[in-house]
Amino acid sequence: MSSKTPPKQGLFRWIASFALDHDVNRAIETQHEVNTQFPDFAEGVFNLGVLYYSQKRTDEAIMAYLHALALDPTFAKAHKNLGEIYVVQEQYELAWRHARLAARHGNTKLIEMMRRYLEEPPE
Repeated sequence: MSSKTPPKQGLFRWIASFALDHDVNRAIETQHEVNTQFPDFAEGVFNLGVLYYSQKRTDEAIMAYLHALALDPTFAKAHKNLGEIYVVQEQYELAWRHARLAARHGNTKLIEMMRRYLEEPPE
């Protein structure tokens, strides 16, 4: 565990805003720098996944979300985003798994959407 205190949410919002307004590659570099300083901070790794996915770097986004979940298995947004990728890839078993985990941890957006359009398999 890092003895440093993770940065406030504002830094992550700034990096995401910078990516939208300027250069996503530079935002990814900056996020990597932050993650190096705070390697146990799941939100930073998640943010990297968001940046990767915004550039259609799906495999890297998946790896980032899985890493964030290894750091914090209750991270609902990471489960939701990972499930969304799996829906697009038509990997529905994995999508349902992460949708259920996201819902269990407080984010029901994906499971609600999936229930509207897909038949839900038994758990």
